[in-house]
Amino acid sequence: PPNKAYRMMEWEFHTPPQATFDINVEGAIQAARDSGAQSLMVYSQGHWGYANYNTDVAVRHPRLNYDLFGQEVSLARKHDISPVCYYSLQFNNQCVLSHPDWGWVNEKGEQQKLRWYIACMDTPYRKYVLGMMNEIFSQYPVD
Repeated sequence: PPNKAYRMMEWEFHTPPQATFDINVEGAIQAARDSGAQSLMVYSQGHWGYANYNTDVAVRHPRLNYDLFGQEVSLARKHDISPVCYYSLQFNNQCVLSHPDWGWVNEKGEQQKLRWYIACMDTPYRKYVLGMMNEIFSQYPVD
């Protein structure tokens, strides 16, 4: 029944490097709350491979000049919404383009790409991911 439904909203942020972040985060969080969202999935990193938070180990989105992820998590908590972290593990354009040896290749040695490049966990990319996981889960109170 509707009174027992759990409502999660996902904010999709697969943001290309040329995009800007002119977002009223407070207004968006309030709108999510007003729509009945009890949980909000916010992006720490999308398929383009850029962090949406201040980072020491990864590459922050080139046009992001504030901690978007941190602001979303903080405001979700303030409005009694459970923040859930989205992290794009398989797709990571900026990592594979910066480190071609981190990309997944086929049996012919060709880079694999759907819309975005696919990273391979059997490369130094694994250490990169673990560094980001440590940052995210030690600095942000996500569910």
